Amino acid sequence: LMPEPQRLQEMFTKLGNMYNQLTLDSAFFQTIKCATLVMAGDKDGSNPPQRIVHTAQMIPHSLVGIIPNCTHGVFLENFPAVWACIVPFLKQ
Repeated sequence: LMPEPQRLQEMFTKLGNMYNQLTLDSAFFQTIKCATLVMAGDKDGSNPPQRIVHTAQMIPHSLVGIIPNCTHGVFLENFPAVWACIVPFLKQ
């Protein structure tokens, strides 16, 4: 479904640049008013646990779920652990 597969690396480079230039400050996160579950794998190279915890601290009424031995694809790598975090969050 990719019309120009030879440009895949270019897409990843541009995506990385976008994330590196994206600035979301505490004022933005304070606007989130609903309960929020912030999750990541502990080996996520893009979002290390410290960043996840710091982000969650800026969001009122948030909880954190750090899944051990997982990268950015935590939902694919350990869905049972992800689900074990989601269910109690939804029940509260």
